[in-house]
Formats: sequence, structure tokens, C-alpha cells
Amino acid sequence: NKTIKGPATDVLRVGQLCLNEYLSGAIPPETITLQPGEKKYIYEKNWNIETCISAHIDVETTGEARFIVADLEPTDTLENLDSLVYYQPDGVHFSGTYDKMGIQYTLNLAGNQPERLTLGVANSGEWVVGDDARTGQRVENAGNFGVSHYITVTANEDMGVILNNRGGSFQGAVKWNDIVYNMPGKGTFSGTTTKAVVLGVIKKGETVTIEYILPNGSAAPTLIGFIPKTLW
Repeated sequence: NKTIKGPATDVLRVGQLCLNEYLSGAIPPETITLQPGEKKYIYEKNWNIETCISAHIDVETTGEARFIVADLEPTDTLENLDSLVYYQPDGVHFSGTYDKMGIQYTLNLAGNQPERLTLGVANSGEWVVGDDARTGQRVENAGNFGVSHYITVTANEDMGVILNNRGGSFQGAVKWNDIVYNMPGKGTFSGTTTKAVVLGVIKKGETVTIEYILPNGSAAPTLIGFIPKTLW
């Protein structure tokens, strides 16, 4: 599965388009064959200052391979990769290879009161941990960017499901069973404790799986609320 969007100036919209296509799984797979020591691009494009590119790419290999994200001059070639220097950590932007691609949640809701699941909270122990190849240090993926959250919910009463982002500007997509749609449907959702978007309704006795990924460019944390029909 692979999706790449941009270059563009609207960071939130690019992240939403990218995530929607990734969750839909619409891009056919491709095969790249490498000889020992050979280098190949898996993506190459020119882009200008003040624009962004967003991507989700799933990769499977049959041998050891090294992946590099590089900022090259127009005249550079693949051979220039060996002479590049790492961007130094700035405490704001981070990179790493992390130990998890997905987190599973299983919820069985009684239906007699509201419930909530909060994702991407700082200092909660939820953020995945990995290694930064630049420094050799262990790092946290602040917000769990790129990590799928699979939320399987069984409701014992009709249950409305809402999403409330509290981290700032947000524009994403969600997969509800096999259906993918944008959230919100139009515009941008600003982080607040008083507004939410509706994800759907789980009928009494029904089980639904929601796949949520923090959209590139958006902010965490996100609260998913479950509201019984008696309180609608």
C-alpha cells in the first residue's frame, strides 16, 4: 500500500487526502528488485520552499535494505547519498524506526452511560518507542504518527460515536468497517472541548471496527466518545 500527496501549501488538506487514499488501499502493489549495493528511488519529485509532501508507504523486503529520506539539489544523483549529512534533532521535528505499526483496542460497552477512549496523550505511555538512526538514541513517536489504532467495539445498546480533537487544527479520515470517509467532511476541525464530529452509530449487539491514524500535519490528542441512545 502506498500513497503520496503534494507538493502543496495546505498541510492539513494534504494529510487528509493522503490518509483517505491509504485507508482505502486503492494503490496496486509494485515490485522493486535490487542487486547487492544497488540504489534506486522509490519516490522522486521536485518541490518548492513553503510546500509540503505527505506519504504513507508500506514496504516488505526479502532481504536487508536501507531506506533514506533525502533532500537533494536538482543536480544531485543517487551517488550523492553517500556524502549527505544528517539533519540534527531540533526538539520539535523527530524521526525514528519504531517497534509497532498498530495498536489494538477491544471495547465492550454496556450502553448505560457515556464512555470515551483518548488517543495520543502525552506522558500516557501510549506513544510507540523506537530508535533514531542519526543519534543512536531511543525516541518516542509523539502523537503516534503513522500508527494504526484498530478499535473493535461491541455495543449492548444503540451507541453514537463521536470524535473530538483536542490538540489543535485537525483534518483527517477514518475507516469504519470497510467504509472510508473524511472527518470532517468539509473544512478543518479545530481542537476544542465543546465540538465534535459524528463517526457513526453502532446498533445494539453490533460489532464495529474503526481504524484511526493521526493525520500527517494534524495534532493529537483525540478523544473518541460513545454516547448511548438514551442521551441523544
